[in-house]
Amino acid sequence: ARFLKISANAGLFSNIGDMSIFARMLSNFGDTTENRFLTYRMMEKAVINYTPGMNECRGLGFSINNNNGHPSGDLFATNSFGHTGYTGTSMFVDHATGLNVVILANRIYHGVEDTGYLNFRRKIFNNIINIYDRK
Repeated sequence: ARFLKISANAGLFSNIGDMSIFARMLSNFGDTTENRFLTYRMMEKAVINYTPGMNECRGLGFSINNNNGHPSGDLFATNSFGHTGYTGTSMFVDHATGLNVVILANRIYHGVEDTGYLNFRRKIFNNIINIYDRK
């Protein structure tokens, strides 16, 4: 008998150019200059906090920033949204300002026990916001 092997991992792979386009589309609530990929209403629903009172605010597939020890640092706007990946990648967007940040990294290069990257990632986001705010 033949069996279909399906992997339910979070393995999405891309490059920084395509991720930048994807992040801009999300910060424009589903729209690019050429196409609309998601309805505005769908994006509104996707970034609602469906887990109030829990450790992390979660929308539909997104982590919602509540400025309480969030993976995107201390300076990203409240209600900005995004996602982190186990291997160190992350993407956060701020619909209000249009700012989006994508980090493609390999935090497990030195082993999964090395959790220093998690704080380092927050510092990266904070530094980017500081540079962005100076402009």
